[in-house]
Amino acid sequence: MVCEVCRGRGSVPCPECEKKEEPEDKLIACAVCHNSGCVPCQKCQGLGNNACDSCSGRGQLKAYLEVSSEIRTEESKDTVEAGGLTHEYLQLLEGEIVYQYALNFAF
Repeated sequence: MVCEVCRGRGSVPCPECEKKEEPEDKLIACAVCHNSGCVPCQKCQGLGNNACDSCSGRGQLKAYLEVSSEIRTEESKDTVEAGGLTHEYLQLLEGEIVYQYALNFAF
C-alpha cells in the first residue's frame, strides 16, 4: 500500500524549509514509511495475507442444509369383511357411507 504521507517517494520536504519544491539535499526520510515509500496494509497489518471475506479468517463457515422429500402413496379400496359378498358386488352398491376408517402411514 503506497504511503499517503510521501506518496510512495520515501522522502518528504524538510519541515523547516516548508517549501513545496525542495532540492534533493533538503529532503528528509519520511517518518511514516521510513524511507521505503510503502506502509503496511491496513487490512492485514503488513502480514501479507488478508482474512478471508467469507469466513473472516476463522476457517469455518456456518451452513444450513435443507432437505425436502415427497412420498406418494396409492389409494387402495379394499374390503376387509364382506360378509360373504364379493368385492366386485360391493363396488356396484349405491348409498350413503355410514362408517369409514382410514389408516395413515408415514415412514
